[in-house]
Amino acid sequence: MGQAYCSCPIPELYFPSFDQQVKILELQKDINEVFSYVVSITQKVGGQLGIPPQVFSLIGILSNQQEIKKALLWAKIEARLAETAVSQLNAKIFAIKHRLDILQNPNITKECRQLEIVPAIHSSDEILYLFGDKSYVFFRSPVATMPYLAAFLAVYNVILQIAIGIIPNSYGGVEEQRRKEEVRQLINQYKSAFWVSRFAVIETVTVGQGTEWNSDDGAVIDAYNRKEDEEMQKCGCSEGKTRYMAALRSTYEAYFATILQPF
Repeated sequence: MGQAYCSCPIPELYFPSFDQQVKILELQKDINEVFSYVVSITQKVGGQLGIPPQVFSLIGILSNQQEIKKALLWAKIEARLAETAVSQLNAKIFAIKHRLDILQNPNITKECRQLEIVPAIHSSDEILYLFGDKSYVFFRSPVATMPYLAAFLAVYNVILQIAIGIIPNSYGGVEEQRRKEEVRQLINQYKSAFWVSRFAVIETVTVGQGTEWNSDDGAVIDAYNRKEDEEMQKCGCSEGKTRYMAALRSTYEAYFATILQPF
């Protein structure tokens, strides 16, 4: 097939567990807003904490048991395992929200803030463990659960910055770097699992004579993104799959870089 048919479209950021493209874009906007507030949160730690409302929007997403369960079921996770995982996550997210609600009170003392932030850190550590456990349902379903990990990491970053401001000797310096390195390792491991699952559903199907572009080289089919599928059938050159996968990686690597930016 001639090279004229090798102009492949750029895939959009898309997660099959989110039923609308706008939902993932709104989620990413909230995450970006939270990241932009981190400096002001640290500066306000001595007085009233200016926790941005987007943090609580993200907590709401992480508390939506029905949607998270639907994502896990989409990933073929057994229903009872999905329910257990969602319940565990929800309990820990509720504990974090409770502590943040108290921390927003301008009338509590620094000592009270110290007492409240430590359990929030502990609950965050437990959630990181749930996402990082390679035998657990979240890590086994990286395509479905990556947006939820991203949402949690934005919340975690805020909690960590508050902890550093309140108890710098415990959470600043070496401890801060250790925690950030832990997050970087988790994201990189998640990314590796993500790409294995994501690339597994991309294939080339043979298209013979009778099509508008007559090619035996094949058309690229992405089972997770039918919109691109329709366009990619016009990209049926021998390099079509390679080009599509490279474009897909570029799209998602930009997303992963945004998540990693504060860490």
